[in-house]
Amino acid sequence: MGRLKRLFNRAGPATTPDKSLPNGVASPAAAPGPPGEVAPTREPLSITISTGEPMNNPEPDDQMPQAPGAQGTAAPPEPADEDVPPADQPESPPADPVLAPPEEQAARRDIADPATTEEPARPPETPEDAAEAPDTVDAPLSDVPNAAEATPEAPAEVESEAAKAAGGEDTEGESPAQDDTTDLVGPDHVPSIGETIGGRYVVTSTLTAEEASTLLGGTVPVRDAELYEVEDTRAYERCWSCGSTGNGESQRFCMDCGAPLRQRRLVLARTTEAKGETEEFSENGAFFHLVRPRKQFGSAGMTLEVGACSAEGPHHPNEDSYWTASVGGCFDSKSDMFGVVVLADGMGGYAPGSGLISKMIVNSVGRSVFHLLHTEAETDKEEVEIQTVIRSAVAEANSKVLEEIQTHGEMGATLVVAVVYRQCAYIANIGDSRAYYIAPSGAVTQITRDQSLIEQQVAAGLLSADAAYTAFGNNVILHAIGEERVEEAFDWYLQPLEPGGRLLVCTDGYWKTMRRDVWDAEMAAAEPTLRDLARSMVENALAQGSDDNTTAVLVGID
Repeated sequence: MGRLKRLFNRAGPATTPDKSLPNGVASPAAAPGPPGEVAPTREPLSITISTGEPMNNPEPDDQMPQAPGAQGTAAPPEPADEDVPPADQPESPPADPVLAPPEEQAARRDIADPATTEEPARPPETPEDAAEAPDTVDAPLSDVPNAAEATPEAPAEVESEAAKAAGGEDTEGESPAQDDTTDLVGPDHVPSIGETIGGRYVVTSTLTAEEASTLLGGTVPVRDAELYEVEDTRAYERCWSCGSTGNGESQRFCMDCGAPLRQRRLVLARTTEAKGETEEFSENGAFFHLVRPRKQFGSAGMTLEVGACSAEGPHHPNEDSYWTASVGGCFDSKSDMFGVVVLADGMGGYAPGSGLISKMIVNSVGRSVFHLLHTEAETDKEEVEIQTVIRSAVAEANSKVLEEIQTHGEMGATLVVAVVYRQCAYIANIGDSRAYYIAPSGAVTQITRDQSLIEQQVAAGLLSADAAYTAFGNNVILHAIGEERVEEAFDWYLQPLEPGGRLLVCTDGYWKTMRRDVWDAEMAAAEPTLRDLARSMVENALAQGSDDNTTAVLVGID
């Protein structure tokens, strides 16, 4: 690790020894699968051990036209000459009764409306008449016929004319139809029982994570997902058992293998973000995919392949170190294997060569874990036993580092320990190196959670996940080897494995460079071995600008 990493809680013990698995396993169970009995004779064991080597809104222009005389109060025309009868006076053009103010409308009905009078009213000639004249003009709107109705209906008439001009029809006495579908669908829409999703999956019930896991035979539920039991109405298109596509819609059983095509209990997961699962689709702003039953290892058991690569890149020397070992044998015609991966990223910036302490750490931890598991290979191990073995090995290595600190000054390293045993990976993490699981479908899951200042800010909502890659202080970690009682500080994770799955353990020089693209499916398909793939992955990270030591360790499970 090229840049200086400061330690928090330097002298205090760890506070949170265990955390739940990021993909949703809150209380991991023991590794599944009963082992076979050990035969009196066995095949010779094969052991592989390796250590890392350095390498504006516009104003409306359709204003309402003002009718002549609409402004102010209308007054009767004054005769120019008393000898000229009023009928000879030029008449003002009639104003639109709808657009004029209410008072003026009332006045016009008494003054200029031909339906109510034949002559325009003259001004009062006596004080008594003057007092009586305003009664007609200032009459309440309720006393003026149609005055109250004219004003509020003006917008409706304008809208009706606009609708007719647009080619629509206006039904007299009826309000325009309202759209009742607003806000019925969207990201917050929750499917209901009987609803069809994706044009094929009918919801039959909602499920808890435990119910879904039981239904799928132990498959780990999707993290941060709503789970539904559904029936596939188009299951005939492709048989779930043999893959036949020759079945018809009316068939109840596959014509090739006889598997039932109807009333199969399936689990559909609804998430707010894409998970990259096979046949994932989106609807109403959410993402859906089927949670497939976890593949089981066959009678031949589990086999492992390990490949790794480490390069110093532009930072010298290389302070990354790894240690791997795998052992396998055949008992009662069933292969049995387990593997150990240890990865450490030394913290530079202290005494010269302090970052190289990572080599001593991985050798100490790796050999201790492997020895304790291998010498008792015939005894089945429970999760708590594996955790105890790792904790003991970490404590032993940490005591050696503390002794070196007394002599040579401050030093330390991050640490990831992964034990692959009986279809599960048991993982301990200290610092900000990471472990990922790549499912057979290609979906990538980050298993570990960084013990870093930036990760705390992301969890608190102060930073986005994307900003964490480049935020100031992204090299500040909370725990590291070289801290008192650090064996109580590691976070513990359990990851179920499937045939065809891959485990990736890497330092921050790799994941900070590749970010969300830590796995390239096309690259993986093109490389013949995991060692070749690990080398290509590291070279790709260096080509994209990694400024730190870069290490990737892959474990293939088949």
